Amino acid sequence: MSEPKVEENIYGLIQLIQKRPGMYITDKSLNEISLTLSGYSNALRINNITEDYAGRTFTTSAFSQWLNKKEGWCRYSHFASNIMVKSQTADEAFKLFFELAEEYRFSSEG
Repeated sequence: MSEPKVEENIYGLIQLIQKRPGMYITDKSLNEISLTLSGYSNALRINNITEDYAGRTFTTSAFSQWLNKKEGWCRYSHFASNIMVKSQTADEAFKLFFELAEEYRFSSEG
């Protein structure tokens, strides 16, 4: 039985990290995810590549701003540190990131 095709965009990368973190990041930390996604986004920007996908544009900055507004956190805080504070364990924070990223993707602007 074949696995469903993963999107070839930043949200696909997020899915891949969730499924097999050791292939994409050195440890299961939100800082590693942030660095990987920032690098991906910067590579797109530098090379003038626009991705086409359903949902909101994902950048770590836009995601942080959305999450800070949603949760009422300091608007200058980074998503990784805020999710860690909200979570009991690093594993819980890791799982929560993926839930929030999916919610962000299909949320209305704001």
